[in-house]
Amino acid sequence: LAAVRAAGITGSELPPRHALTVSVPGAAALWEEAVQRWGSGSSSLADALAPAIELAEGGFPVGPVASFEWQQGAATIRQAGGPGVRALLTEEGLGPKPGQIWRNKDLAATLRRVAEHGAQKGFYSGPAAEAVVAAVQSRGGVLSLADLAAHRTAAVEPISTQYKGQVVWEVPPPTAGVVTLMALNVLEAHSKQQQQQQEQQQQQQTTSRQPASSSSSSC
Repeated sequence: LAAVRAAGITGSELPPRHALTVSVPGAAALWEEAVQRWGSGSSSLADALAPAIELAEGGFPVGPVASFEWQQGAATIRQAGGPGVRALLTEEGLGPKPGQIWRNKDLAATLRRVAEHGAQKGFYSGPAAEAVVAAVQSRGGVLSLADLAAHRTAAVEPISTQYKGQVVWEVPPPTAGVVTLMALNVLEAHSKQQQQQQEQQQQQQTTSRQPASSSSSSC
């Protein structure tokens, strides 16, 4: 909180792109944990990362949606500055065009380090960790080498809901998975309400088309 106030932030919410919002990246540890916990034993972490390393080093064609989002965020990346910009933007400071072959040798080197040394030595300590901490702290964040070194993957019970007869699983809070499930619940309720309204309308139309019964009396 002291760091937040020292940065001149007086409200109850942090600016979405401020370095103070950056937490420990958990992906590298999770990749390793997933291979160890759920892997068949025939493939290593290096095997799992090999395709990603090949794409990062050899290049891949950028899809149209990724290109659009990339170009939309180019100004934010330029504003952040630092040595990482050259790995994320073209020489003109723009995002890649659709179909453009994109290479990221810095990412390939980081993934290769994780593959060779494991997540703890390859990412949460050493050159990668130092680069992450330097980037965050130079922009006013408080992430430290101790934070990275202390990171551990937590095994949690997933949460779920049913949507159109299927069970949808998500990671529980504090992640945003619960928001997805809540949205699906709203859609499911809306679909059921629409179905009930349609059934009522059909029933009313069927009733209105039935001929009115008449009774006659004879003397």
